[in-house]
Amino acid sequence: MIFVHGYNNSFIESIYRYAQIAHDTDLPAAAIQFSWASAGEPSAYLADRDSALISRYALAEVIDAVSAEIPGRLVLVGHSMGALPLMEALTLLDEVAQARLAARVLEIVLVSPDLDSDLFATQLGRTSLPPARFAVAINRDDRLLGLSSFLSGGRERVGNKPDAAALSALGVRVLDISGVSDGDGPGHFLPATSPTLLEVFRTRAPS
Repeated sequence: MIFVHGYNNSFIESIYRYAQIAHDTDLPAAAIQFSWASAGEPSAYLADRDSALISRYALAEVIDAVSAEIPGRLVLVGHSMGALPLMEALTLLDEVAQARLAARVLEIVLVSPDLDSDLFATQLGRTSLPPARFAVAINRDDRLLGLSSFLSGGRERVGNKPDAAALSALGVRVLDISGVSDGDGPGHFLPATSPTLLEVFRTRAPS
């Protein structure tokens, strides 16, 4: 499982968070983290977005190398702004790498993705991976994505998209976790902070 962290996560914080996820879910997989150069400051949102985009080339190389060298199936996970370089990386891979991914990738999971809805639809159309391999966890009550939408000129973010049916129409699987209240305050990383959801993911984790 390759995990790509989100905005405002330093290297140490993101490593600790992924280790905690692996522990809490009894992750039955090798845990690989791709860390991009977040400033680790709440005020550096735009700087983090630039850094996330810069990292897409390196992430594409990592995904390709792992798919070529490590046996077994792959799960790719992008949280928040980490969904941006992950989706971009998938579109950058050439035909040979795309074919290898199609055979190796079990699932691509986007948790509270800080992605423009139109951009996501475009990215989805530029990868050969079937849309059904993509799972998107959304929370309409996500306060941080509400702020991201404001900073983006009111553009809708995939992770708090009010119309889940429109997202499902793209062929992806949608997990609507709106209303879950036993996780983090802003509601931005519920699958890793809600005891209820952690138990769900623990029981359905791929083996």
